[in-house]
Amino acid sequence: MKRQWFATIALASLPVLAAGFGGSSYTALDVKAAVVSSESGIRGVFGLKSPAVLAGNGIGSPARDEQEGAYAAERTDWKPLGLQSLNVQSVSRSNGFRLVFDGPGQPFVKESFAWDGSESMVHIVRRYENVTEDGSVSVYRQDAVIVRPDSRQIRVVPLINATIRDVYSVDSIAGPAGFAPDGRLVVVAVVADSSDDSAFRYRIEAVDLVSGASEVLLDRVPDDVSPDFFAARWLGGNGSVLLINSYRDGKLWRADLSGKSVRFIEGRFSHAWPLFHIVPSPSGDRFWYENRLYDLNGRVVAEAKHEGGMEQHPAYIWNPEGTYTVYMYTDNENEEAVLVQEDGLRIIAPQNLHVMDRDGKTVAKIATGAEQGMYADVIGWLEQPDAAIVAYYRLGRCEGSEPRKTAAAYKLLDMKSRTLRELQRVTSLAELNDPVWVTPQQVIVPPTAAILALERESGLFWSFEQPVAPVPGWTKEAPLWISLDRNGSDSALYQYDDASKSLRTVTPGHVLYRPVFNGRWLFEEGDAEYFALSGL
Repeated sequence: MKRQWFATIALASLPVLAAGFGGSSYTALDVKAAVVSSESGIRGVFGLKSPAVLAGNGIGSPARDEQEGAYAAERTDWKPLGLQSLNVQSVSRSNGFRLVFDGPGQPFVKESFAWDGSESMVHIVRRYENVTEDGSVSVYRQDAVIVRPDSRQIRVVPLINATIRDVYSVDSIAGPAGFAPDGRLVVVAVVADSSDDSAFRYRIEAVDLVSGASEVLLDRVPDDVSPDFFAARWLGGNGSVLLINSYRDGKLWRADLSGKSVRFIEGRFSHAWPLFHIVPSPSGDRFWYENRLYDLNGRVVAEAKHEGGMEQHPAYIWNPEGTYTVYMYTDNENEEAVLVQEDGLRIIAPQNLHVMDRDGKTVAKIATGAEQGMYADVIGWLEQPDAAIVAYYRLGRCEGSEPRKTAAAYKLLDMKSRTLRELQRVTSLAELNDPVWVTPQQVIVPPTAAILALERESGLFWSFEQPVAPVPGWTKEAPLWISLDRNGSDSALYQYDDASKSLRTVTPGHVLYRPVFNGRWLFEEGDAEYFALSGL
């Protein structure tokens, strides 16, 4: 069973970059936050072996009351550094419960992921507390809060507890990076380095989420790069290789976790704020940097060269399986194609789509023609057959506002036959006899409609007339979408009902900004609330 990790956009008082790994949330509060999240090397649904099922009588997992519960954990082999243990309570609410984190250090849910075959949710809670008045020295801590929503069992596994300098730099790299092949959680940890209370070092550990036991895989990896920070970290090689990238210096560490060795990949993979230029594949075994495709050994697999024009950001996108990649750019530097431009960030309407396989070999080139005023985006993917949905559109303009995508038409790009096929819209989902759910591609500025289902044989599709996105945790077996309109007082969730072949609309009662779904429970990270979807 696939293990799913859902990185989220960190919108706390402390900026967080490269917060985790997984599919970034589509419910971004602003364009820049969405781009930072999608471009920080965060990737993956890891198809690794599931770890052991959480034991009901395991460490720190006493029987829980069905209505209220609390638990605190501490590792006794650590020197106390000024922060108390994390106390977690579950408080009942309508159709679910809410987690309450008690204690100093500004508890903040940095990221969440489903674990144990989606039976459990793991929330990485970060806390820090300044030791000096100027904030130059702080106590920094991370804990994994493991929740079984059905039984309300809660366990806390401490991950990091250290006194540090430069919280921003540490927070950009410290924490989980993914799962190793044996099911243990790979963590970039922070530990005290000497008698100097503010001296620390990084090390890579493997943590068993069942027992809480940890093993040091590599010590003093990566280096402390402060005042620089880290741009990306991701696992490749089926979870056996960890790559870590510093932002301005552009160093790229390659850590072999099974062989417990580390080396630098030759070259400089640097970035310029606010952009992130490394784009790893979902499996982590390939990555684009600028116009070159690399493997995990730093070998250039392919190079994509295009003359003139402006690039999209990110310039490359991958399909969910990591078998295809698309490079997006314009014919020239004409500002008519710019949708958003803010603080060094530029989002364009592409006129050219260069589709390649995982080795960078050309599958198709789609050009709309600059003189026609037409643009194109890849807005969705199908697994079988391998195909992408391409939206063609024009730009509508109103004085004083940003351009809007209008008059969209849609085509299906078949990767095997390398052909484009016109698609036709139906007015009702029930008109599709054998609907196939489309996996949407995140688009910073979405088209006017979102294609949710397609009938392959007929070329018919059904779409919403408003922007929606899949809730992280979305699967084809349990499709769930959320409206992207954040101007109202409530969110709208849409769940497919197979019996009526229609969508059921669910309103949780307030706006959801960072939702995660595990097939039964909906979790809102911002407020640490669980909702039983069937009860809404």
